[in-house]
Amino acid sequence: MAQTNISLMSTFDELERAVDFIEDFVNTNQLSEDLLERMRLVGSEAITNAIKHGNQLDPEKKVGFSVRISNGFVEMRVSDEGPGFVIEEIPDPLASENLLAEGGRGVYFIFE
Repeated sequence: MAQTNISLMSTFDELERAVDFIEDFVNTNQLSEDLLERMRLVGSEAITNAIKHGNQLDPEKKVGFSVRISNGFVEMRVSDEGPGFVIEEIPDPLASENLLAEGGRGVYFIFE
């Protein structure tokens, strides 16, 4: 099992550090370019949500990010210091009233 983690400040400047972290992990573990692209997209979205919604852009609060390979799967975990949320309370982005909304697809995308 390969695993590594990083602690980020709750600023959008840290996203570049997170992407570099993902790229290093993929290269070190000789994973595919396709997987790298998917990890960049999902990781960036999850970290953005943690910074913006979880930690409310408070640079004093940290975002934890870890990546591991176990039993042939890659797992990314993101944690923040916010109050949390109930996933069932997030509006369905596929509902007709939400199809043209500017946001609201990130969590759906991450968990699908």
